[in-house]
Amino acid sequence: MEILNTVKTWVTGIAQVLVALVGLAVLAEIAFGQFLGEVSVVDNIIDIVSRFGERGFVGLVALFVVLHFTGDKK
Repeated sequence: MEILNTVKTWVTGIAQVLVALVGLAVLAEIAFGQFLGEVSVVDNIIDIVSRFGERGFVGLVALFVVLHFTGDKK
């Protein structure tokens, strides 16, 4: 059981770092424009959110599930 707790801690830490990097990338793109060549972080986020919206109720449920698993557990 100790191994699973260690893996869970690592995965949670990595996910938090990735979320922070996405936030930093959004702020950098807003401040400096598109800095990753052809890739736009903001456009990709808008695309993901619009895909949830296109699916209607199923998309809303899927969005809640994603937010539940990525939300702060404090």
